[in-house]
Amino acid sequence: MRSTFAGLSIASSGLFAAQRALDITGHNIANTNTRGYTRQRLNQSAQNPMDIQGGQGQLGLGVKMQFISQVRDEMLDIKYRQEVNTLGEWEEKYNSLTQVESIFNEPSDTGIRKIMDGFFEGINSLTKDPSNPTNRSVFLQKAIGLAQNFNDMYSRFEKMVVDSNEEVEASVRAINSMATQIAKLNRQILESELDGSRANDLRDARNLLIDDLSKLVDLEVKNVPINEGKSSTLTILIQGTPLVNHVDTNVLELVPKQDHPMYTDGQLMDPQREDLKNIKVSNIKWASGSSLNQNKLGGTIGGQLQQRDGFKDETKGTAYYIRFLSEFSNAFATEINNIHKNGFALNGAGVSGEDLFKGDGTGFISASQIKVNQVLLDDPTKLALGLGDGSPDNNKNALEMLNIRNKKDFKIEMVYGNPPTSTVVLGEGTPEDVLKTMIASLGVDAQEAKRMFNNQQYLTEEVDSFRLSVSGVSQDEEMSNMIKFQHAYNAAARMITTVDEMIDVIINRMGRVGL
Repeated sequence: MRSTFAGLSIASSGLFAAQRALDITGHNIANTNTRGYTRQRLNQSAQNPMDIQGGQGQLGLGVKMQFISQVRDEMLDIKYRQEVNTLGEWEEKYNSLTQVESIFNEPSDTGIRKIMDGFFEGINSLTKDPSNPTNRSVFLQKAIGLAQNFNDMYSRFEKMVVDSNEEVEASVRAINSMATQIAKLNRQILESELDGSRANDLRDARNLLIDDLSKLVDLEVKNVPINEGKSSTLTILIQGTPLVNHVDTNVLELVPKQDHPMYTDGQLMDPQREDLKNIKVSNIKWASGSSLNQNKLGGTIGGQLQQRDGFKDETKGTAYYIRFLSEFSNAFATEINNIHKNGFALNGAGVSGEDLFKGDGTGFISASQIKVNQVLLDDPTKLALGLGDGSPDNNKNALEMLNIRNKKDFKIEMVYGNPPTSTVVLGEGTPEDVLKTMIASLGVDAQEAKRMFNNQQYLTEEVDSFRLSVSGVSQDEEMSNMIKFQHAYNAAARMITTVDEMIDVIINRMGRVGL
């Protein structure tokens, strides 16, 4: 038989459910602008009914509050993390190539092509009046300007490598820090959910960290249900190795002061190339000793590593442009020197034998080391502008040097392997043609990186917008829910009042007819 107070219990369950739903609505509204917050809702179901004697059916006993859940689509989380990871990588590539373009600074009045034009104009002036001391001094200043331009460009590229290395180190520290925070949250979530409740706000904090971590590095997230599906353990993998294994971490480790990959992977043929020889970089490994391919980390750190380490035609990192610059510097200086040292100085006896440009003494005149021969700076009359004799009007050797400007078989190559295994031609034609080819190729790569970055940014924002449409807080929806739950609360309260009046009749009025 139904209890006299059953109606009061039924109404009370509705009152408490409406009150809890209003509390959740208020929590949602309060966190409308909280980054990473996932809207919550009360999951409820009908209480188990009771059988009515006489076969009349079953009587409902009110509402049962089950748990507070999050409105979240895990597939959208996976999609977002994939897109933001790609975005991080392209963002680094775009930023790096933008810096490379600014170093080449073409076309401009201070770019290398303009400075080379000035160098050849200086030679042209010498062909008209080779004995003029002013022309000789002006030409030497033009040569100094060209050498210093190579030096400055190299220094700026070298700084890019150093800066990229610092960014890699900062990214590793950030990855480890996030991994530690996620492991701590995993423990807190596990402890909070032992009784079957949902630690929704802790899960939001963890998901936000995973989102940020996904931009830094390519990862895989695995959830394993425990406690009859009421909770789960979370593992984060990088290249199949756990970074976070529930409450434990296997952090990445920096190995500092390593030679640049240009010198460690067996691809550099000529040991005389001194570029980046003194630059030390930090490699990455697992603290546990597990294998790690740092060339396939993806995300922001993957882009940073490619720009720091890439020196091959297929990767084109900063080191690639350093190699081009030095190969060009060496080829150009060698062409000039081969002509100059076979010429005659002013009123000199015999062949000059002096180089116009000097390097570091290894025989390779790199962009970092190129300079004008101090012997010529001390005595400009030793500039070898003539052929056959050193008469004041002999300009034949100057004309030979001037002809390099239009030399069609000037070529820049990168040779790989020691011993050589392959050769890549970076440019061929006149020196200006070679520079134009490189700058055009750089421009294409930079535009491609910009296009990919912009497209990826749009895709990431689209996925995030779709994700927010599912899990984000809509004030219009919450206001509607607030009114709905308020009406439910008022109705339940009115039901309690009605039941109370009915009970009052039974207790205080039954059997008192006529009083």
